Amino acid sequence: MADILLINPDQMDIDLLRFICKMEDCRLVIAGSAEEALDKMTADYFDLVVCDYQLPGMNGLEFFRRLTAEPGTFIKVLISESLTPEIIDTAFEIGIHECLRKPLTYSRLEPILSMIGWKTEKERQ
Repeated sequence: MADILLINPDQMDIDLLRFICKMEDCRLVIAGSAEEALDKMTADYFDLVVCDYQLPGMNGLEFFRRLTAEPGTFIKVLISESLTPEIIDTAFEIGIHECLRKPLTYSRLEPILSMIGWKTEKERQ
């Protein structure tokens, strides 16, 4: 079972990941801000951290910058409706594994989910 932290105030993205996690029998923890997520990460471990770029308070890049100082091995994904080349370059420089455009879809998430051990639809058949 995988543990996923989603930092995102967007209900559509929350609903999609909730649905996927229910199908895949994994645990989803939701934080509405980067500050709330940092608190959750001090008390828990996650295999995958998905963070929106646009958040109240600090943005997604600032959140992941804070995490580079923290120990831990987990997949880091930045999501945004407006991924510019500058945002993407900075994301990779600070150790983010993947940048995805919103809206999130299962097909966009599937390669990342396979990185944490989920079987793809083809592998399940």
